[in-house]
Amino acid sequence: MRLRIRRQAFVIALAVVAVLLTPTAQAVDVDQVRTGAVGLSAPACSEEGCLGQDPLVTRCATDAYTPKNGWLELAGGGYLEHRYSPRCHASWTRISRSANGDVISVENSGARRHGARIAASGVTEWTGMVPNRWGVDEARACAFSLQVPTCTDWY
Repeated sequence: MRLRIRRQAFVIALAVVAVLLTPTAQAVDVDQVRTGAVGLSAPACSEEGCLGQDPLVTRCATDAYTPKNGWLELAGGGYLEHRYSPRCHASWTRISRSANGDVISVENSGARRHGARIAASGVTEWTGMVPNRWGVDEARACAFSLQVPTCTDWY
């Protein structure tokens, strides 16, 4: 009887250790961490409805990525990114390690544009969104840092 109880205790202890050692962390985008939106709940806008809206508030940032050639280093030392959300069919510009006075914008091929002036150095900021429908629009991110204009490729 004692051997059976010890064996059951050993099996339970082994199961607890296995559960504790099982990795549970998942990789998430920095936008997801900032908003607490790790799950993919439905976005609050799509295409034209996203024009000028905040990608964090609308949950468009939860599936966003930086397309190939959508990331550039700026003259002021910061980084410019073109961010794209396939679920929202929208794009925006994000700058990190900004310089005071940097100006960022996002524009699409349909002449829709949204921008922001950065008021502090070393921060991460972003613009509102513009529609970027696959096969219909293209968009790009632009910045004006230390009097030097820089734009990503169209995507």
